[in-house]
Parts: sequence; C-alpha cells; structure tokens
Amino acid sequence: MAAVAAAGALVATLVIPSDEARETVAEARGAAGMAAVTSLDQRAEQQSSRSARSTAALPALRVPTTAIPGAPQEFGALAFAAVEKPPPLEDGDGMIGDSSAGRVQGRVGGSGYNWAAARACSCSRGLTQNSMAVLAAVKHSFPNMTNIGGVRPDSMPDHPSGRALDFMTSNRGYGDSIANMLISRSGELKIKYIIWRQRIWMPGRGWKMMSNRGSATANHYDHVHVSVR
Repeated sequence: MAAVAAAGALVATLVIPSDEARETVAEARGAAGMAAVTSLDQRAEQQSSRSARSTAALPALRVPTTAIPGAPQEFGALAFAAVEKPPPLEDGDGMIGDSSAGRVQGRVGGSGYNWAAARACSCSRGLTQNSMAVLAAVKHSFPNMTNIGGVRPDSMPDHPSGRALDFMTSNRGYGDSIANMLISRSGELKIKYIIWRQRIWMPGRGWKMMSNRGSATANHYDHVHVSVR
C-alpha cells in the first residue's frame, strides 16, 4: 500500500512495508546471525587444533629425583659428656702456656737489658752479676714488674747468697710469660732452674712436677723463682 500527498510543488512518498516484506527481513537477519555463529565456531575449532599441535610438539619435562621431597633423615640422639680441662701445654723448648686461652707473651727472646731499672730496684742489693743480668732482662721485657724479692734468709743457699730472685705474681699468663722469656735466654743468663706453680724447670730436662709443700707461696703459685749459677 502506498499513500501519496501533494503540497504545492513538493511530493512526499510514505512507503509502509507489507507483512511479507517484514517476514523476508526477519529471515535475512536470522540467516546472517547463524552465519556469524558458524564462523565463530570454526575459528574456535582452528585455535583449539593449533594449541593441541603446539602442546604435542613440546618435549616432556623430567623432574629430577633430588627435587622430590622425601622422608627426613633420622639422626641418633645427641649426648654430652663433661671432660676435664687439659693441663697447660709444654712446647718442645720447654715453654708453657694455657692451651685454651693462649700464651700471654712478653718480649720473649732477644738480648735486651734495662740496667738502669735493675740498679734502681731495691731488690738489687747483694745480688751477683748473673742475678743482676736476670733482673735487667726482666725489667726490659716486663717494665711493670715491680714486686721482686732478692737477698733474704732461707734454708736453701740461693737467696742468702744473692743467686736467686722471686718475681711476685698470681696471674698465670703473666707468670708464664716471664718463665718463657727466661727459658728462651737460659744459656745467656746462666739459669740453673726456675720454679713456678709447683713445677721446676732445668736446662735439658724441661718441666717436672714437685711435691705439695702446703701453701700457695711454698708451691710457688704466687711468684716465679729463678736461681742462677
């Protein structure tokens, strides 16, 4: 059906579609939609096929056996036992030192003497020349050693004759250092023996334990005794 209206020179035509035309348009739209869906399905199938081929082309991965966690290793029960602290070590040259704390060193060895400090010490009165050499050597290596005994009455002849010195210290490391220095120069200083911490050292014999005399002083735990020839 068509309707025509005239207004002056202008003519407008209004076309009203019939029912058959509407059905034709709907069928065309339905066909186009089905074609689009079919195209999407085909593309999805092609992509799926490509993914499958790519996956098949990849080599299989092998996981190392070391990466697979296993059962934890079992250990035996830990046991502890108390042991006695080892005695001080004695070197091949007879020197001593604490095996756990290390040896406290002075100026071991050498030929140093401090004669001025030795002569200024009140302990130098009545000493022999060999004892003075020991005193000067200790004053050189251990200038802070000031508590020193020399000539005094004693049942043994060394102190009364001026051939012995006592270097007073209860510090084990300090006493070890003094004894070690004197041992390293024993020939030069003409040392006859050294007593320290209930042990006696003689040239060529090394350290030997002594019997218990009762007190710390008698056992030489508070001083290093040196006797010279």
